[in-house]
Amino acid sequence: MSGFAALLRGPAAVLDLFTAERQAIDGSRDMREVLAQFLADHELPTDPEDVFAHWNAIEVNEPVLSLVDELRANGTRCFLATNQQNVRGRYMQQELSYADHFDGQFYSFEVGVAKPDPDYFTAVIEATGAEPGR
Repeated sequence: MSGFAALLRGPAAVLDLFTAERQAIDGSRDMREVLAQFLADHELPTDPEDVFAHWNAIEVNEPVLSLVDELRANGTRCFLATNQQNVRGRYMQQELSYADHFDGQFYSFEVGVAKPDPDYFTAVIEATGAEPGR
């Protein structure tokens, strides 16, 4: 069992947590509140910060970032567009070097809507000035 599953006492609880996370993906709820309710509902004495530590264990794909850098050096604008709840999204913004590699970042919790909703893509297109279909 992975560390995350062990922390939540089984893989079924991990799936339940990912389902609960959907409440915060569009920014309408704070993930800290969602997690506190989840832990209470599942009677888990787990420290929320331990859960977030596992959630934030992101392995940055350096070869992909190098490719993004190469594309940008050749004049192609590159943006990160991702579904994230506020705690993980803020971690990504503050602790990872994405701002050094992308022309902009679009986190669903800030956009106010999540992929695959067309409104998410409309918001990104409008913010970047991109032409749809290009």
